[in-house]
Amino acid sequence: MLCIGLALTVAFALVVPVVSAAGSNSHKPTYRLFFHEEDGSGEVVVDGAWGSMKYSISGPEFEFWFIAKSGEVGDCLPADESYALVYLPDVDDDEVIGEGLIVLAEGTSWVCCEGTSVVLRMVNSVDTGDMPIAEDRNEGALLVLVLAEDLGDGCMNAWNPTEYLFGNNLIEFDDTD
Repeated sequence: MLCIGLALTVAFALVVPVVSAAGSNSHKPTYRLFFHEEDGSGEVVVDGAWGSMKYSISGPEFEFWFIAKSGEVGDCLPADESYALVYLPDVDDDEVIGEGLIVLAEGTSWVCCEGTSVVLRMVNSVDTGDMPIAEDRNEGALLVLVLAEDLGDGCMNAWNPTEYLFGNNLIEFDDTD
């Protein structure tokens, strides 16, 4: 397993999950998670790329709808780039980033809106088990949109945080299966 080792530091913005209905045909409780771009020092890029995800908080599978959009073409989230939405646990191994990570979905970004921005959409239902996992040192699960090429075998093999979107809050998911 080739994985890189770095200390993982995440800045969180004040965003409170919003309880809403998943859709008119669903009675599952869902929350909303927002994602942000960070600069090299870990600060939120105010006019940068962003994302939003509506997700189930319990069930036999983790269900979600995710969209990301660049601030402008050329920002973080360039067109025609492969991304992966991952749960990135912080386990008791400072030598490896994201050991035990779970890939929730993969997709490719594209130019939209008459060439003014870039968009990425992902919808999926994944058997993740409970999130966070027992070994995660965080109080919840950290979700991150990463470059697909940075994924290793069950961990990250590269770390380029200025190219990623970070979930603003840690989340929890209760696997009822």
